[in-house]
Amino acid sequence: MATLTALSNLAKASIANSGAAELSVLVSIDDIQLDTHFKDLFPVNEVMVSRISGSMQKKGYDKSQPLHVWKERMLLVDGHHRRLAAIKAGLREVPVFYHHFNSMEEALEYAILLQTDRRNLSDAEIYKTLQTLDSLKSRGRTTDDNEPRQQGKSAEITAQKIGISRSKVEKARTIQNKASPEIKAAVESGTMSIHAAYSDTMKQIRKKNDSTKKTPVQQWISITEQKPEENTPVLFIASSSNEQSSGYIHEGIYQHDIGQFETLHTFLTGLYWIPLSALPTKPESKGGESHV
Repeated sequence: MATLTALSNLAKASIANSGAAELSVLVSIDDIQLDTHFKDLFPVNEVMVSRISGSMQKKGYDKSQPLHVWKERMLLVDGHHRRLAAIKAGLREVPVFYHHFNSMEEALEYAILLQTDRRNLSDAEIYKTLQTLDSLKSRGRTTDDNEPRQQGKSAEITAQKIGISRSKVEKARTIQNKASPEIKAAVESGTMSIHAAYSDTMKQIRKKNDSTKKTPVQQWISITEQKPEENTPVLFIASSSNEQSSGYIHEGIYQHDIGQFETLHTFLTGLYWIPLSALPTKPESKGGESHV
């Protein structure tokens, strides 16, 4: 059985930049503390634990793969599979790299960096990671609280931390805030992708508003005079800096916190809108014919 591979150059550079000691030190496993923020961030793969444990029993612990520990708190930041494998192999001490972090979020960012450097995260892992980061932010434990509240700023920052697109972050947050419990559970279990869950969530929102009473509207409404209601699909004229979208009519839901319309694929700025419920009902086709 092959031993664990060494860290990539990017991860090694991250170690150096994070204040880790140049060499690992042997530490008793019993002295290393666990925290749910890190322990539950990525699910444990029991098959992988058994494979690593078997390698440790034959060749010992590969010192090129130390555990990463927040020294001041003795918290395990990265290496939960290796820790469990070492316990299963009967080891009492493991090599540790000590780190110094200024906050829980900074430590989590480092843990995420190591994982994304090794592999691509699944949608379930991305969703869980986003929930963890947003939970810290809501409790005021994030370093981003004093940054300007620019449109889309939060999504861009989070996207950089996780290593995904801003659009995927926005879709995941829509699921988190508006999806049904069944859809959320499907994403968390890995049986539904973020894109599919987002699409189903938007369909449910539209379906819920289909029964809304039709409101006669004579002209487009200025966004400066009146803003659309929450979770209500509308048509709007895009005024985005993106030339491909500007001037076109789109369907979307106005997000009051960022002042933009959320469409199926992105967020756009609009100056004028009209309720979707104000449109006449689509006529039924006759004689089995279908017209587009």
